[in-house]
Amino acid sequence: HRVQIPKAILNGVELIKNCEVKYIKDHTVLCDLKKDHVVNGDVKFRAGEFNLKSTKIVLSASAVNSPTILLRSFGNEKIPALGKYFTCHPALILAADHG
Repeated sequence: HRVQIPKAILNGVELIKNCEVKYIKDHTVLCDLKKDHVVNGDVKFRAGEFNLKSTKIVLSASAVNSPTILLRSFGNEKIPALGKYFTCHPALILAADHG
């Protein structure tokens, strides 16, 4: 990310930190901003829920969270392979309570 993010910002991408994506629908992202979004000392967005509209959306929320957001947004009827074919990297540890 240290290489891609600065290059993306130079090309006009706005990075919004501390933002939890709830779902995506019709080029709109419903998100919960946990902290105020400050740009050059000015508050651009106050913490709270927002609908952000865009012509392009790049979702990069990890191997676990990206499919979760996509399932909430579209279900697997539109993306049949969603949630399948996951291969866990040896360095990734998953733990679950099955009780």
